[in-house]
Amino acid sequence: MKMKKIAALSLATVMTLGLSATAFAQTAAPTTPDADNATITIANASKGETYTIYQLFNATVTGNADGSIAYQLMEGKSAEDTGLLEYFNVDASGNVTAKESTNEAVLKSDEFKAWAASYGTPLVSDVESDGSALNFTGLPYGYYYVTTSQGTNITVDSTNPNATIYDKNSTTPKVDDEAKKTDKEEVTVGETVTYTVTFNATNFIGEGEAAQRVLSYTIKDTLPDWLSDVNVTSIIVDNDGNLDTTDDQANVTAQFVNKEIELAWVDDDNNSLYNNNALIQVVYTATVNAGVTVGSDTPNVNEVTIGYKLDDGQPSTEYKTVEETIETYALAIQKVDENGNKLPGATFTVKDIAYVISLNKDENGKDLGGHYKVALADTEGAMSGAELKSDANGYLILEGVKSGDYTVTEVTAPGGYNKLTADVTVTAQKIKSVTYTYTTTVWKDAQGNITDTETEGATKIEAGTNQLESTALVVINQKGNELPSTGGIGTTIFYVVGGILVVGAGVVLVAKKRMNHEA
Repeated sequence: MKMKKIAALSLATVMTLGLSATAFAQTAAPTTPDADNATITIANASKGETYTIYQLFNATVTGNADGSIAYQLMEGKSAEDTGLLEYFNVDASGNVTAKESTNEAVLKSDEFKAWAASYGTPLVSDVESDGSALNFTGLPYGYYYVTTSQGTNITVDSTNPNATIYDKNSTTPKVDDEAKKTDKEEVTVGETVTYTVTFNATNFIGEGEAAQRVLSYTIKDTLPDWLSDVNVTSIIVDNDGNLDTTDDQANVTAQFVNKEIELAWVDDDNNSLYNNNALIQVVYTATVNAGVTVGSDTPNVNEVTIGYKLDDGQPSTEYKTVEETIETYALAIQKVDENGNKLPGATFTVKDIAYVISLNKDENGKDLGGHYKVALADTEGAMSGAELKSDANGYLILEGVKSGDYTVTEVTAPGGYNKLTADVTVTAQKIKSVTYTYTTTVWKDAQGNITDTETEGATKIEAGTNQLESTALVVINQKGNELPSTGGIGTTIFYVVGGILVVGAGVVLVAKKRMNHEA
């Protein structure tokens, strides 16, 4: 009775991968079937796993379900076995009973598993499941220990006259926090980002006889509006969970429908299509468009939720959500003169930036300058090869670039100022806010040069707050020097010549008078 109690306790509490009705079953038998013809059924055998059954003891049974059962040592087994006597009592006739200390926790311990595998006699070894219920037939009545290729025991149980047990390996999918990855953490608008979602699937969810077979898995992405042209490039189901070996992989073709992919996990007979613990890898690409947010306080997050549908007729269960974040930065320039005064009206181009949209327009849609964003060619209002102009405060902000240095060329200087003779290198930076109402601190050093850096003896000539993590790059235009002018001669020359003639006539008149007087 103690042995029956132990077996029943172990069976009732064992963790399972699930159970569902299947149209067919898989059968395996010892090489030399026993006349007892007992059966052990693994109701939720997982496709691709291998199972081995070890007989620990012989048994005699009354033959009716839950009838009496008695256990004896198997032929050739010693009653003095150290491990055996740690868990069981053996009398002089070879009858086996359980010690009071041999409880469920002991039967689940690593020590018991190791002993059972070494002591027991393997009757049927390494049977690979096809995903249907697995029946071991032609067995002698006895007490059995069952293992799987995942390295853990299913249970110990008795054939009285038959036994149904449940695989307790991995009852939920393995979806860790790194299940979703992207090949870029920062982007310039227009770049393509590749997402990879990877997780290990199980064939059953739940415990014991109440467990359910997984019918399908779902991969749902929020796919925000700032992602365009989403395309699934590959879906791989890898049966051994190792992507380096390709002979066991299945390639599935599917695309997102309503932002969700559903991957069938059973065949028409409701048997699992893929191995338990198979790895699912979904790879898809998307283009980042001008809807992406620029600002470290509002990151661009898209989430993926892994779910599954069971054969209980209920809607899909959302199992776990993981997320990925993408950032984009901005270029910031402020135009000033040699005295730190703001200069509107300068125009620039940025190397390798083909299309932009203006974010600062009047009610008629006219570009007021100062605030732009990189855009795709087909974005409404996109300007190709546009010259970006500074606003009334001398600012020029270009959002939507990834980190790094950018070459900026001044195309037109503000009226009355000389155009820069060389390109300017501007470093992209994170932005705390997308509201550009800042000013920049400007200094005049001891030599009278304008700078955005305070030096010894420098004088602060403008100060304020800014919403960049660093200040805008101050770009200085020098006033043009007035060139010498020849002017127009008009009547001036006649006045000049006339004056000379009058003076000359006076001189001649005075000279004649002197000469007459002397005569």
